[in-house]
Amino acid sequence: MQLKLQLQTLKKGGSSMSEYLMKKKSIMDALAYIGTALTTDDKIMYILNGLGAEYDSFVIPITSMPGNYNYSLPEISALLLTHEARI
Repeated sequence: MQLKLQLQTLKKGGSSMSEYLMKKKSIMDALAYIGTALTTDDKIMYILNGLGAEYDSFVIPITSMPGNYNYSLPEISALLLTHEARI
């Protein structure tokens, strides 16, 4: 329960995108280790929910898609790193 709470509340804040993604991945890996696996969509949702307003132009189109996200976790990570370099 504590790990899920950490995953939900962890925000990017002033961290670099690489640091933020590593922290999220670490918590997700710990959850998987104890048998609480998350779907790819859940992982993406947790990552996107921790981003600030400067990422709205990235987040809104993705979260507005009907149905499941059409991206893999590595694709989202790469897109976020590219977006960070542009802002």
